[in-house]
Amino acid sequence: MFFYKADTLIRNKYMTYEFDLHESKEEGRAEGRVEGKAEGIAEANAKALVEKKALAKGLLEDGVPVEIISKRTGFTIEEIQAL
Repeated sequence: MFFYKADTLIRNKYMTYEFDLHESKEEGRAEGRVEGKAEGIAEANAKALVEKKALAKGLLEDGVPVEIISKRTGFTIEEIQAL
């Protein structure tokens, strides 16, 4: 009878350990996905900004008025003139 109780106690502790381990892994995976997604979005935004600046600079070089470039890109006139 003693061994049965001991086995049950050990089994319960092991199952609790396995459950906690599984939950920790899932939590880590979820955090990793969130971090990865945030990094991907930040990289995409940075790339888009570089491309938008290049477009604005090209339009400026082609003689498009600064006011129109500002209206279409969302950059201030000062930002465009600094390109």
